[in-house]
Amino acid sequence: MGKMMDNEFNEELIELLSEVIKWSRNFNQGLRDYSFDIDDRLNALAVKHARDFKKGSLLLIYNLLDFYCDAVKHEFREVDTNYSISQAYEDVVEVLNTLKHKKTKIEFPKSLKERIGSL
Repeated sequence: MGKMMDNEFNEELIELLSEVIKWSRNFNQGLRDYSFDIDDRLNALAVKHARDFKKGSLLLIYNLLDFYCDAVKHEFREVDTNYSISQAYEDVVEVLNTLKHKKTKIEFPKSLKERIGSL
């Protein structure tokens, strides 16, 4: 059950990250869906798979997505001080690509950890 559950969780997280990218592109092109709630989506995923988004790499993902989606909705230029919305977008894409290629432990580059670890 553990390995299968890990794969299912990873696939659903990959799907959610892809959805965030699509949502943000659409939002920036004028298709403003304010009902998209990343907190609810991440919470549902955590409950479904008994995962804790409040520690480790999952906390980094949670913070990145939460801050990024809020910044998009409010049309901010920065997610945080010295952290541009465009850099956050690139980081979402990098997390997505990392998850697609790593099927076991989630490990991110140090520079990415530093950027999103301070959120």
